[in-house]
Amino acid sequence: MGYVGNKPPQTTIPVDDSVTTAMVQDDAVTADKVANAINTSIAANTSKVTNATHTGDVTGATALTIATGAVEAAMIADDAVTAAKIASGVLENPNVVINGGFDVWQRGTSFTSLSYYQDYADRWMGDAHNSGSNTISRQAGTASEPFYYFLRFQRDSGQTVTGARRVGTVFESQDTRFMCGKEVTLSWYMRKGANWSPATDTVTSYIFTGTGNDESMSSGLGSGWTGNAAQSQSNTITTSWVRFTHTVTLSATAMQVGINFVTPASVGTAGAADSWDISGIKLELGGVATPFMNKTYGQELDACRRYYFLGGAGNYGMFNAATTIEISVPYPVKMRTTPSFSLAKTSFTISDKTNGSTAAQTSVTVVNHSGDATGSFYSQIGNAGTSLSASAGDVAQFRVGEFLAFDAEL
Repeated sequence: MGYVGNKPPQTTIPVDDSVTTAMVQDDAVTADKVANAINTSIAANTSKVTNATHTGDVTGATALTIATGAVEAAMIADDAVTAAKIASGVLENPNVVINGGFDVWQRGTSFTSLSYYQDYADRWMGDAHNSGSNTISRQAGTASEPFYYFLRFQRDSGQTVTGARRVGTVFESQDTRFMCGKEVTLSWYMRKGANWSPATDTVTSYIFTGTGNDESMSSGLGSGWTGNAAQSQSNTITTSWVRFTHTVTLSATAMQVGINFVTPASVGTAGAADSWDISGIKLELGGVATPFMNKTYGQELDACRRYYFLGGAGNYGMFNAATTIEISVPYPVKMRTTPSFSLAKTSFTISDKTNGSTAAQTSVTVVNHSGDATGSFYSQIGNAGTSLSASAGDVAQFRVGEFLAFDAEL
């Protein structure tokens, strides 16, 4: 049939997959035109567009990652990098504490506290305020701790003495004078035993100074120093290892520095573990505690020998009379000052290498001695030739371990 008037327009329906991108007008595809599955996928992944600026949480199944090396110095906020974020060994200040990991115990590894200001581990001194019945000993750490050994101060089980307990050390003026007038940080690891008896868990740490030079450790652990000034901090210990820090600014007029740790007085009768442990002690410049890192045993031993060492093992000497032997002992390091000299052992075996006789000797004594801080030490050992029939000029050998003690402690 024909049309009356104009012919109406005809609509062409596109076949499947024939609409190209160019055919779609800008903004023609609204949210209503998009399938629900596509909307869900877009919502889950939009926040992960590369190099996009994001606020709020990042959504989606895969976490947003930062490319290696992409964080520049300018992107890091001031004070954002704390000590905990720094890998061990990357940033490590020198530690002025000698034997802070309690590796070296030349005088022995277990002591009974009998008096004020006893020497325990090398370079460390302490007491139980003149109370006996306390044992100070070296204990082995575990692989999870940053130190190999630690010091244990224990009130012996069943005892009722109640003195406070303390351990400390002091430094030569030349080793710490550079710290005076500056901020310093003391750090250490500490814990209490299962039968800790004091009424409080508060341990007091002290950083103290004096205006004199090289004053003694036994002078009140600093309290008797010229111009003494002490800064203290209370620290709450638990039965687990905790690392504590104590930061102060030292007096600009100070000449010497020391540190000290004091526990409260014990209470009642001691149980099997009325004790406290300490190690990993570090004193450094600055307001941040950097990681504690043990020196090698050889480094610590040499540093300790500047103040105390044992010698004479297997040494040779010469008889200048039937029962007197002259002996010379070289120092392993330069000592702090001319040392005092004593016998760590008084009974041992001596051989006369000239006439071939050997005999045990008892009550060996020191006749006289001389030396300085730099080289070797000369001494005459008396009552040392009994039953050897020695003659002047005979060669003597001390068949014993280290039996001569040289002490140049502060």
